[in-house]
Amino acid sequence: MEPYRPLFVIGLAHALAGTLVWMLAGMGLLVYPGILHRTLMIEGFEQSFIAGFLLTALGGLTHGGRSTTLEVTLVIVAQLGVGVAALTGHLVLAHVCFLAGMLVLLVAAVSRARPGRSHGSPPQELIFIVTALVSGLAGASMLVAGAVKLDGFLLAFGNRVVTFGEVLTLVVGVGAILVPKFLGHRSPVTVSTVARPWWRGRIGLYWIVALLLTGSLVLEVLGVSLPAAAARAIAVTAILLGVWKIHEGRTENRLALVLRLAGYAILAGLWAALFLPARPLIGEHIVFVGGLGLLTMGIASRVVVAHGGWPAEDEAGLLHPFCLIALAITLVVRLSAEIVPEHAPTLWAASGILWMVAWLAWGSRAVPRIVMPKPRV
Repeated sequence: MEPYRPLFVIGLAHALAGTLVWMLAGMGLLVYPGILHRTLMIEGFEQSFIAGFLLTALGGLTHGGRSTTLEVTLVIVAQLGVGVAALTGHLVLAHVCFLAGMLVLLVAAVSRARPGRSHGSPPQELIFIVTALVSGLAGASMLVAGAVKLDGFLLAFGNRVVTFGEVLTLVVGVGAILVPKFLGHRSPVTVSTVARPWWRGRIGLYWIVALLLTGSLVLEVLGVSLPAAAARAIAVTAILLGVWKIHEGRTENRLALVLRLAGYAILAGLWAALFLPARPLIGEHIVFVGGLGLLTMGIASRVVVAHGGWPAEDEAGLLHPFCLIALAITLVVRLSAEIVPEHAPTLWAASGILWMVAWLAWGSRAVPRIVMPKPRV
């Protein structure tokens, strides 16, 4: 069984549970569920889709072997553990499960990253994948330690390391491999604005971007949040405009449109964090609801259709306008909660319902294609 099949379904379940908690809170059935929400959405939803994609594509990306049954089984157990433990109030165990799954992914990536293979060397973008997984391991360790010690700083910073050190870095790196191709660029490996011999192609730019993303977290520890936000925004802008080239390329298919919109949302959110420091959740939700929500739905749709052997035209069906519009309205309603905080609980619940509607609509089309065997030609 391809790894994406069980892990995408687990990720979808986390996506629904992670916002259902706001609806329950709005009904007075839960106290403020902020920590539970973050755990389910980042360590559950995003990580399950990340793991499903990486374990499915890692062999092809690195020219190494396919994921083993043991690797896939361990990650499935870990991701299920995150959700079950978090929902039953065992946050320490949830973070431990996340840490265990992250360790499996890191070992899987590093073991396949050896250069000089007979079938070719790993792509230069693997810098981002390894950097992201190391950051994720560090962040997960902080979350475990913080939950055990009830240390608010470790919990808060561990969450930042995971969201911006792992998830964002991984999005930048994997996107540098996939998005130019999906946007129809003839030479996605060419970075024309920085093409100089000492860059050795893209590698120099990638090292600088990886260092800026990692350095932004160090700056946050030092208490200089604005330079941290600037470093993050500049680094990601260089990749999205210089490598993804979201301002160029095809627009005739729905996946290309979704990826371009996702890229612009990520840029808008990162720059909003810099120019609206008093309201950091505005920028973060633009990045994660608008940017990563669209990106996850888009890439997952391509994986389900391409790896599942379904007709190419099914992809547009998975990326139905209803799903995309529901995600857009979700973002607007969630941002409204930051603008009119006196109505925040109601708006949190409303945005949670809209998010669930968007992903249920996607799941109603995707899950049958995920769980069914490949169609016969």
